[in-house]
Amino acid sequence: MIKDKTNCKIIVGQNGLVWVKGEEDMEQLTKDIIHMIEAEAHTSGLTNKVKNKLYLAIDGELPQEDDYSDDYEELEKPKLQNFKEELEQEEKEEQSKKDSTDFYKVIEELKKKNKKDKPLSYGNNSGNSYILNNR
Repeated sequence: MIKDKTNCKIIVGQNGLVWVKGEEDMEQLTKDIIHMIEAEAHTSGLTNKVKNKLYLAIDGELPQEDDYSDDYEELEKPKLQNFKEELEQEEKEEQSKKDSTDFYKVIEELKKKNKKDKPLSYGNNSGNSYILNNR
């Protein structure tokens, strides 16, 4: 912003020295602004202070305030969704499928092993428990 408004070349060296080249009055203005920045670096609103000082010194008037209120629609705050119950239900369903698949795999393996001996059967007894019977 300073370079654009004053048309000065500003180079900051690695040792911290600042080299300014431009018209004499603009060099002095740049020097004053750099000293102001150095003195007020810890304050809030420094960019606006620098901007105002530049416009007053060069244009003789303060810049017009930017009014962006009409440019943007007011956005609705996003609503958080609770997926905990949904995830728990999915986990239960996956575990149930896995358990039943594992059970049937075991039964099939046992059937294959026992084909030579006796046929193997299974039955549902009281909910989720199973009894293997050798007939």
